[in-house]
Amino acid sequence: MKKMATVIGLLFCLLSLLMVAGVTHAKDLDKQAELLASCQKIQQYLTLPPETSPEQRALVAVSLAASETENNNPAELSAVLHDLRGLTIYKLSDTTFDWISDAWVGTDRTTYTYDSGNHQTCAVSDTSSGVTWAHDHQTINTYDGSGKLSTITYQLWESSSWVNETMATYTYDGEGHMTQVFGQAWSGAAWVNSSKWTATYSSGRVNSIIIQIWWSGTSIWKNEIKYTYAYDGNGNLTVWLVQEWEGDAWTNDSRFTDMYNASGDLIRTLIETWQSAAWANSVRHDYTCDASHREILAVSSVWEETDWVEALKDSSKYTGDLLTEEVEVNLLAAVVSRTQYAYDADCNNTQVLGQEWDESEEQWVNVSRFVRVYEAPAVLCGDVNASGDVNIVDVVYLVAYIFSGGAAPNPLAAGDVDCSGEINIADIVYLINYVFRGGPAPCDACP
Repeated sequence: MKKMATVIGLLFCLLSLLMVAGVTHAKDLDKQAELLASCQKIQQYLTLPPETSPEQRALVAVSLAASETENNNPAELSAVLHDLRGLTIYKLSDTTFDWISDAWVGTDRTTYTYDSGNHQTCAVSDTSSGVTWAHDHQTINTYDGSGKLSTITYQLWESSSWVNETMATYTYDGEGHMTQVFGQAWSGAAWVNSSKWTATYSSGRVNSIIIQIWWSGTSIWKNEIKYTYAYDGNGNLTVWLVQEWEGDAWTNDSRFTDMYNASGDLIRTLIETWQSAAWANSVRHDYTCDASHREILAVSSVWEETDWVEALKDSSKYTGDLLTEEVEVNLLAAVVSRTQYAYDADCNNTQVLGQEWDESEEQWVNVSRFVRVYEAPAVLCGDVNASGDVNIVDVVYLVAYIFSGGAAPNPLAAGDVDCSGEINIADIVYLINYVFRGGPAPCDACP
């Protein structure tokens, strides 16, 4: 089944997977699903500058998730990065069902809570015995005064209480880009160093990400993985280089090269691995887009000695702008699977249905179902920077947006302070009057 749908979103080969696809297909899909699920959860709380592109957001999410899941498989990283673009991220709950004995049985669910600034503060994940639900783990997020993510604490449910497991602390540069993630593990009595993730930027784009591991015996940070990114003149990611630290230098591991057509559509991703001091072909993804620049066909091939051999074909169908169905044919494992998507009136994806084709019965058979429940985020009028409060910072933010092309209010409706249906100088005057002169408060419900 196709990787389910957009970096500081990724880091840690399909060739070996596909060569033994009949045995390991389900296992490796589980790994890819785990990586994508981790990315989706990271997207829930990831805070970056408003102008950050979906691709850059995805790059960050994938790199964090790859580090978290310890997945450095090039093909899986590429697939998940490709699918992350355009993901809807505000949810109340997710529930996964498996088709067992002709009935849907809930297996996993995650419930989300948010603060007044619509920041995700907690995600509780439960598992089912088939009869009752029980806690498994949870993440607790905190944010700074400007609404940027400060810490994430991961806890396990043991007996009847939550027990600390890991904690990540985030730092940012002056432009709001995430520059470091400092990881610690709970020893039972205190937090101890574990890992460190450091990113550099240029012109708002990620240049490199380095992952380091803490060596407690020597009390030093040891280099582990390095990701380096290159872009074309249109800002499209063109090369993603993965290196590992060996001895006292970085050594090549794998390389992703993205190619685009004149319309800016991604048409090919070439994955190479470093072998015998040279780059060797490994996996290739070829994409076909329609006139609306939507992907309608993806063909994955593996390199066998002297030529490419097609392994997977994935076709996509749309209703309007919404992806409604994907059909994947695994040519090596002789498996045909289908994923169907359902949406609510606001175009939020509410269900993902996974099925496989039963050749003997000549019909689709249910495999899994993923259900999402949404709630429209509450909008605090006047809180244009989504900090959860209305103050002088919002005045400055709104002035910059209207007069000097600054970042847009988050969400945009928060800038319509007088609820006139437009955002203009009248909203600035209204907000100044409220903040400095005790004037009427912003309207209760933004349009």
